[in-house]
Amino acid sequence: MMRNYFLFACVFGAALLLHSQSSPTAASTPTSHLPSSPAVKPVTFHSDLLNLTFAYPPTLVAQTLPSLEQQHADIAAKQPADETPESRKTDGCTDKALLALRQDDPKRLKPTVTVKGDKQGAAVSDAHAVTAKILISRTGVDCMPASYRDQLDNVATAMSSALAQDHDLQPIDQPIWYDLGTARIHFAASETPSNPNQAPANSARKPEQRWVGSAAFVWAGNMISIVIESNDQPFFNEMLHSKVGLGTQTAAPLFPAEIGHGTPIQPKSDSTNDQP
Repeated sequence: MMRNYFLFACVFGAALLLHSQSSPTAASTPTSHLPSSPAVKPVTFHSDLLNLTFAYPPTLVAQTLPSLEQQHADIAAKQPADETPESRKTDGCTDKALLALRQDDPKRLKPTVTVKGDKQGAAVSDAHAVTAKILISRTGVDCMPASYRDQLDNVATAMSSALAQDHDLQPIDQPIWYDLGTARIHFAASETPSNPNQAPANSARKPEQRWVGSAAFVWAGNMISIVIESNDQPFFNEMLHSKVGLGTQTAAPLFPAEIGHGTPIQPKSDSTNDQP
């Protein structure tokens, strides 16, 4: 049965075109990777269909998406002629809500400032072009096969795990569950191997360093997927801390922890909420 969930997740990922061919809109290059301050407000995305808001770094630029009808038609056109009625029903409720991209202009790069901690100061490193992507998508729960609707935790687990995988990546610790408001989130993350000897044997060259995080959860009658990817670890963490607001609930970070080499992906509470 679990294999079927992974097959569903793979079909879901393929239909949503995670590695989108959309050309990114040029974004202004930031002078640092300092966390967003009140002077640099995040961009807030809102979806009535998903009943959520998502506030992400302003250096990412939202792409123009086709209408839901066109997305569904494009998915149907890519499916085999003998696709089952259940699968066609699922296709008709599977679509992207947000695709936001960042691709720095190499000609406008400046040194990067990374904050180490409250009392550790900051480190300046050589500039490099940051690329990043956020994809929010969904499948209507009522459109899924009945056997999947009875096992939504398994579907979320398979989906987030599958969408955080690629041929040149290795998992970061173990996928985990945590709560965001009243929603239960399944999260998985992966990165390119830090040791070149861990790279795939069939790789002709060292893969570009990148990090991928994938969250899946059920909310407002939809199985929602949020996938985040970047070639820059500090910016990847900044995107992971983008705030999600579910309905009228108080917005909270998508993933309230730092991802890094050898760091277990255990969520922790916001320190600002721990004050007496």
